[in-house]
Amino acid sequence: MTQPHIKELQDKLSAAPDNRDLLVELGIAYAENQQYKEALATFEKALKLYPEDAVIHYDLGFLYKLMALRDLEKLELWEDATDDELLVENAMYYFRKALELNPDYVSAMNNLAALHAIREEFDDAIRLWRQSLEIDEDQPDVKTDLQAVIDRLE
Repeated sequence: MTQPHIKELQDKLSAAPDNRDLLVELGIAYAENQQYKEALATFEKALKLYPEDAVIHYDLGFLYKLMALRDLEKLELWEDATDDELLVENAMYYFRKALELNPDYVSAMNNLAALHAIREEFDDAIRLWRQSLEIDEDQPDVKTDLQAVIDRLE
């Protein structure tokens, strides 16, 4: 997203500060623009207004996952690995919360499974990916990830 689009969303929000869709769209725009602090603040505001919204919990989880994986890929650990682990823990918390609110939320299930796999918690990853495929069997990437973990264990 471009800065003008972000400005447009901010202007719309000034007229309707509690608008759920605008808050979510702005949070996503900030995240896509790598403005993570702003994205976090926006999603947290949305969550305070809509605490039972599975999508907002998912978006927060995805933001934390994005920040954690960005650090891991660049090997830019903030102060130490504990900070990155906290990002992963936060991501997992929000994915779990999204699943509490919507047990068939396939994207939350798959992202949570991927984090379990990264942490080498393979049984949890396999269980979640299989559950996801029971809901929607047309997920070739999930099938590939699941098979890769199963192959690694053999």
